[in-house]
Amino acid sequence: MIFATLSNIHEPGSAAYIQAVLTITLMAGVFKVLMGLVNLGQLVSLVSHSVMVGFTSGAAILIALTQISGFLGQNLLRLEDIDAFLNALWRVLPDSDIYVFSIAIGTLVSTLACKKFLPIWPNYLVGLLFGGLLAIVIDTREHGVQFVQAVGTSIPPFGAPDLSLESLRSLSSGTIAIALIGLLEAVSIARTISLKSKQSLDSNQEIIGQGLSNISGSFFSSYLESGSFTRSALNYESGARTPMVAIFASIFLFVILMVIAPLIVYIPIPAMAGLIMLVAWKLINFTGMKHILKTSM
Repeated sequence: MIFATLSNIHEPGSAAYIQAVLTITLMAGVFKVLMGLVNLGQLVSLVSHSVMVGFTSGAAILIALTQISGFLGQNLLRLEDIDAFLNALWRVLPDSDIYVFSIAIGTLVSTLACKKFLPIWPNYLVGLLFGGLLAIVIDTREHGVQFVQAVGTSIPPFGAPDLSLESLRSLSSGTIAIALIGLLEAVSIARTISLKSKQSLDSNQEIIGQGLSNISGSFFSSYLESGSFTRSALNYESGARTPMVAIFASIFLFVILMVIAPLIVYIPIPAMAGLIMLVAWKLINFTGMKHILKTSM
């Protein structure tokens, strides 16, 4: 909501707009750190297991639904109106792009096959490579299949947020709301993964970490960030077990950004959709839902 308000005040992408975004990021980071220091992370422990199962499954379904357009090669409505979305999906199913669908299914099947027969191999990467090769073999660019857009390779410049009293006063109320929503999402994701991995979770440490990340990022052109269900689930399914994965991911991302970024344009969108669909499926806790239904009747 606050970013929509900013768009009405400043032109998106303008210097004033970017300064306001960086200020929001910094303020939210400070607010998160303060919440962690006063142990407000313990409030998350009051959320029951059944709520977490429902939250995880609901998030997984939403993730899967957002990928249907890329999976079928059809433009669909946004998910704000689920009835209209499902009606549109039903209408476009017969017109699904066979090339897009083939790449998505090929990526999904190759990932599952690698997981089963070559478990020590990076199955998601193998599936993505297979989808890219399949797109090249059938010459999908001639058939309108979309590929991932090129990304810039410049390093984000250093810059200080606007810390004037007027800016802090005008942005404070909306920033607190955004920070709270981000905290609930991030800690809920962390708790979900901790339940699956049987690891202990320090919610206050998670909140402080999020806050410090926002504070440091605000000086390097970073938007306000929170947890990601898709990336967290993909990390867990790929075998990540310690916080070191975040450090290695950052290093690899930097290398990719500086060296391998030109190759990203060869990744077809349907291949990405197939992988994310698989991640979403694995997020749904069918065993937990079955147990809850059985014990609640």
